[in-house]
Amino acid sequence: MDEDLKTLLESATIKATAVDGQDVLLLVVKQGTAPAVWQRLRDAHAETGLWPFLVDADEDKPYHQPVVWDHLEDGEDDEEPRSAETLFSIVPELDEDDEEDVEYLANLMSGEADLSGPPAPGKLSESQTTNIGLVRTAAGGWDIPRLLRWDGAANHGITGAEHSNVLKYWYERYGAELAVATFDVLELLVANPPTERAEIEAVTLAQYHYCVDVVDQGVETLAALAQKQVHSHDWYFWWD
Repeated sequence: MDEDLKTLLESATIKATAVDGQDVLLLVVKQGTAPAVWQRLRDAHAETGLWPFLVDADEDKPYHQPVVWDHLEDGEDDEEPRSAETLFSIVPELDEDDEEDVEYLANLMSGEADLSGPPAPGKLSESQTTNIGLVRTAAGGWDIPRLLRWDGAANHGITGAEHSNVLKYWYERYGAELAVATFDVLELLVANPPTERAEIEAVTLAQYHYCVDVVDQGVETLAALAQKQVHSHDWYFWWD
């Protein structure tokens, strides 16, 4: 680890205490440098044991309140978290006799994804933040939602430990690493996203079941989710 990075780490302040008693640290960096600093910290994980994640851009601004640390106060521990496979199989309830549901399903299934090129590069949603969180945890940062009692999907009944199960599943299969954790967003940088159409379609359904809002209030169709997200190095999840 270079001296500049050591000096930067020495400037970290304690922001909270994780569920395992570890300190949750905050680094403040120059605007526009956070993605590059994240990469340096990520590469130094084997030496430091600290996993970095970009957090809410500015907690002093009202429109960024509440912030990710607040989950430690409000979230709850889950003694029996559901597995990733269980979360991937939760199908939204639709009534085939309801006109709106029929129209929704038709739109959801419309179009065909263009998967002809290589996976698209990622661009982090919080690239302009000046705040980087750090937690001592395993490589990939997949356990951070559990450690922070991350409750950003409370309206959908998904607990921090369950998010960690999902992130671990994708880390082991696709090299998906936690890069952003704000109050209601988890974003992953994915080293080896699926490239075969059948697998992309399966992961697309899993992501839709895990985070229906990324479609319903985002890309609108499964084809768009497959093309714009699953077939890319950047997986973004937001819950209303």
